[in-house]
Amino acid sequence: MKLTNKNLKSSKKKEIDYLAQADELKPEFLDALPVSYAMFENIYNEEKELVDLRYLYVNKKYAEMVSLPAKKIIGELFSEVFPQQSKDWITSAVESNKTKQQIKAVVYSKDLNHWISYVASPGYKKNTSSFVFVVVDDEIMEKNKMEKDVNTDHFLLEINNILGSDLPYEESIQKVLEETSKIICPDRISIVERIDNTFSSTYEWYKEGLQSELENCQNRPLDHFTKWTDAAKTDIYIDIPDVQAYDFNVGQKEYFQRMGIKHVVILPLFNNGKIFGFITIYSPHSKKTYDGQKLLTALAYILSTSLIQHRIFVEFEHFSKYDALTNIYSRYGFTLAAKKYMKENPGQVYTLAVLDIDEFKFINDLYGHALGDQVLKVFAQKIRDNFSEGCLFGRTGGDEFCIILKNQPLEKVETKLNQFALMNHSFEYEGKTYRFTISIGCAEYPSHSQETSELFSLADAALYAVKLHGKNGCQVYNEHLSLSNRSLLGFGLKDISGNIAGAILVYQKEGEKILYANQEALNLFECVNLDELMETTKGTFAGFVHPSDYRRVRESIDKQMIENQNDLSEFVQYRIFTKKGLTKHVLEFGRLTRSNYYGDVFYILLIDRDIILKNQENI
Repeated sequence: MKLTNKNLKSSKKKEIDYLAQADELKPEFLDALPVSYAMFENIYNEEKELVDLRYLYVNKKYAEMVSLPAKKIIGELFSEVFPQQSKDWITSAVESNKTKQQIKAVVYSKDLNHWISYVASPGYKKNTSSFVFVVVDDEIMEKNKMEKDVNTDHFLLEINNILGSDLPYEESIQKVLEETSKIICPDRISIVERIDNTFSSTYEWYKEGLQSELENCQNRPLDHFTKWTDAAKTDIYIDIPDVQAYDFNVGQKEYFQRMGIKHVVILPLFNNGKIFGFITIYSPHSKKTYDGQKLLTALAYILSTSLIQHRIFVEFEHFSKYDALTNIYSRYGFTLAAKKYMKENPGQVYTLAVLDIDEFKFINDLYGHALGDQVLKVFAQKIRDNFSEGCLFGRTGGDEFCIILKNQPLEKVETKLNQFALMNHSFEYEGKTYRFTISIGCAEYPSHSQETSELFSLADAALYAVKLHGKNGCQVYNEHLSLSNRSLLGFGLKDISGNIAGAILVYQKEGEKILYANQEALNLFECVNLDELMETTKGTFAGFVHPSDYRRVRESIDKQMIENQNDLSEFVQYRIFTKKGLTKHVLEFGRLTRSNYYGDVFYILLIDRDIILKNQENI
């Protein structure tokens, strides 16, 4: 209620000498009090409501507190001396006069810029009120600080609980942003993360009435954020109260202007001392019951830790499910995906295909593992290009791959699998293109088996049936195939060639470079190992044939190759030199074949002529 002459009984001084009256009212001890004291006359309106107070007396401490001499205060209305004060003072005076009891309260004085604790009580004279005042800034500040700390700590604990809950990770981050918005009251909160060589928004919260900007903030250049990055080197967070006056990177100011953003707070996200992202808070209006700086810096730390941990978890999960070389499912990932598919589609027909690269070990041994890895990547990409839609596929072993053709019976996909097996598969090495072949075995669910593990075994049996019949093909499982047939593949090249009673040599037609020699060949040339043989013969066919015989031998071999379609129909006789300098007479029988890796290659069998002659004598 506004005071006027009409509604106040004593709004004017009415010739009363209040200063003289104050001297009469002053008890001797009041000026010696260590607290501020004032006595007021109660001012009532016509309805007898106490609506204001007039100063009757103030002690020295009070005058010091308000920085005014007593003579300028006494006789004046409280509302005129302190026009910005709240009505709490009047309410306390009313209550104390009504109840005849002391009323205690704490208020903030805008006029004095202090927190004031006071006690209001009825005056010892009629229609008066007495107040005792104490400035309690330190106490209030400490109390407010404690309250802010408690509120802030409680909020941060709640954030940690959300991130540690059973919520899916994306939902938990969204929940954190939502809870944060209740404290700092922004228009929008956005998390921007560095992904490769760009920054992209990964999460956001925005208040009702706004629209998502997530899709508009993807793949932004790194140079859009250099000034934020530089500022974060010295500042805990970046507070930009006036967007128009800030020197943003190119593209940022235009974005904020378009969004109508005037105030933005930026929190850098760190990992091992390097910035990997930012939290951007648009137009915040933080509640004063929280420690803003502590809240923001702790929030940035908590989210930095959580986001990095999630990245590591996602990477580990990816590495556990995906093959690092080919970036398709690993055996573990393929098994999980297959089980999920079968659980979600019980009884649905599908075809399982098991594939591997023919003679992959040979490729590895010949060209090295680096090129072998390249072949695996080429083959995985071929699978991806031909079987992506409606298929699960993975690398389930060294050179073994599996494909599940979902909701596809064999009769619909057998032709496609055959075509893929016979397709031209190749790789590049030292400027040349080399072809490799593959083999495929397949089985159908549920016609061949309703058990997943057995179905894999059946497809595997079909694959090895292809291997036993020359490789490079596709075989559908049938009841005549048996897993025991795999034992037939147990004899490797080393086992067979090492135990044949004859010297076997393999060399290229062009350049006559020796590619292989078995143990009998080493024995024939009196060499301990292949290195000695290569040193003795200079690594070529011409290096072990007697010079006097070489031209005749070469012409004989070429003639027989032409006449007999790459077979030697007759033995070719010639002399060889051994490591120890001996000359031996040998008989050669051979064949010329085409290799995917070496071109035209001679496979020859050498027999010591003396052994044959000795055996003939015994006969």
